[in-house]
Amino acid sequence: MMTTELVRSYQDLAAWQRAMELKRKINRISRDFPKDEIFGLVSQIRRAAVSISSKFAEGHKKYLERNISLFLVRPGPDWQGLRGKS
Repeated sequence: MMTTELVRSYQDLAAWQRAMELKRKINRISRDFPKDEIFGLVSQIRRAAVSISSKFAEGHKKYLERNISLFLVRPGPDWQGLRGKS
């Protein structure tokens, strides 16, 4: 389902919200794993679950930084019009 709502934060993304839900479920399920797997399999799947949601946050930050830098570095038509009016 597509919406026209403005995404102000990565936390507004449905995919990020689903990734956080997955992380909670993995943590809950992995509590019942054998204790001898706590530093092996359990640690690995928990880190993978955290990585999924972290990728959305990193990607959103890079997207914002790129768009802001394009706005700041590249002068728009208004700036070019002012150059000839000295």
